[in-house]
Amino acid sequence: MSTSYRDSFGPAATRYVRSTSHSDPVSLARMCALAGASRDRLALDLACGGGHSTWALAQAGCRVVALDGTPEMLAGCGEEGKKRGLTFERAQGDAHRIPFRAGTFDIVVCRIAAHHFSNPLAALREISRVMHRKSRFYLFDLSAPDSEPIGRWLDTIETLRDPSHVCCWSTRAWEGLALGAGLRIVHSARYRRQYDMGAWLGRMNVEEKVNNEIRDRVRAVPPSWWEELSVDLNREPPVFGTPLLEFVAEKF
Repeated sequence: MSTSYRDSFGPAATRYVRSTSHSDPVSLARMCALAGASRDRLALDLACGGGHSTWALAQAGCRVVALDGTPEMLAGCGEEGKKRGLTFERAQGDAHRIPFRAGTFDIVVCRIAAHHFSNPLAALREISRVMHRKSRFYLFDLSAPDSEPIGRWLDTIETLRDPSHVCCWSTRAWEGLALGAGLRIVHSARYRRQYDMGAWLGRMNVEEKVNNEIRDRVRAVPPSWWEELSVDLNREPPVFGTPLLEFVAEKF
């Protein structure tokens, strides 16, 4: 991941450890079920961030390695995990160069992070490399619809909030990338949600000038996009939400 990612998320680490949107118990339980989390399976939480997926996997009985490029995130993940009585390993590293041998992991998860990958195909190839034939890869991330104008709008908004954002890849794009990395998607689903605008902007400590620009751009969204983006202009400030994609993949 880029230097801008470390610059963005180092100062925000504590807020991400405490994030309620990342700690949704229903979403985390679904991740564990779909990934096949169970006792003694070795799991990699790739780009672990505040550690919510790491803790859920550890609670499910997995042996877990939490990998992130930001030391502050790893520290926060470890400190909170210790408070919860959980044991897991931590490693600093990049999704594009995963520092483990081929075939190491039974499970790889990457949750609300892949939109930061500068080269998602390279990252998926690394993920495939550290998996074995019976492994599962679970991804949950921001995702644009196949409409290019909506995708460009989402990337503009997400980048205004967080300059380390790269791209909200569509389902179609992820399918092609997965195939290119030797992975077959065996489950996929899309979800819509609305941001809690105060919490969403506050996690990145966004300046008021940028807050106002984002709100103005939401107010200007064409009505034909409102359903896809969960826009509600009757609230103040107006709200929207970037759609989410979930998929599970296996090696072929």
